[in-house]
Amino acid sequence: MKQADMKKCRVLCTSMVLWAVIGIGGCGGRSSNLPAVQNFQIDTLLGNWHEVARLPLPFEINCAAVSFEYIPVRSDKILVNHYCWYKSINGPMRRTTADVRLLQPEDHPGQLLIQFAGPFAGRYDVFYISQNEQVVLIGDPKRRYLWILAKSLSPSPEQVRTAIETAAGVGFDVAELVFSQDLLPMAKQFLPSAVTTAEVKK
Repeated sequence: MKQADMKKCRVLCTSMVLWAVIGIGGCGGRSSNLPAVQNFQIDTLLGNWHEVARLPLPFEINCAAVSFEYIPVRSDKILVNHYCWYKSINGPMRRTTADVRLLQPEDHPGQLLIQFAGPFAGRYDVFYISQNEQVVLIGDPKRRYLWILAKSLSPSPEQVRTAIETAAGVGFDVAELVFSQDLLPMAKQFLPSAVTTAEVKK
């Protein structure tokens, strides 16, 4: 690996660790359980998912487009590859990895523990899965972080609208959503505040 590439990797990994620390720091924000997805199976997450929108967070600040690849490890654990297209959907791609473990408490299925390098981890909940399992919502109980993920690179406006309304209904600030660069025109049809990562104030 070239020295410049190693430096970029270290910077990105450091950013992810910092984000993980923030995720478990317990600072600010209200905390209450998100709706449970009954009969949730971790297999639902397997395969490739594309980020439709997210709430702003440090380690994706320059990601114009994002995809997640979930790979099975065992019945309660998967590996996730996070792909970030830097500053443009045609920009360089950067990859990071994390372990995802299903906590699956009996009274609240869909809880995940996401483990980054070192001792840092955070809990996130799958709180919505569309009827055809093509769109999922993942967030944290304090409503600071949210991902709208779709199987398709081009989800329908109806799918995106339903996801946004669902997130808003459980307390997420959808006015702050950052959209994938290529989906912004569609998002602005029903969410005028929609922006891309390039428009987020650093």
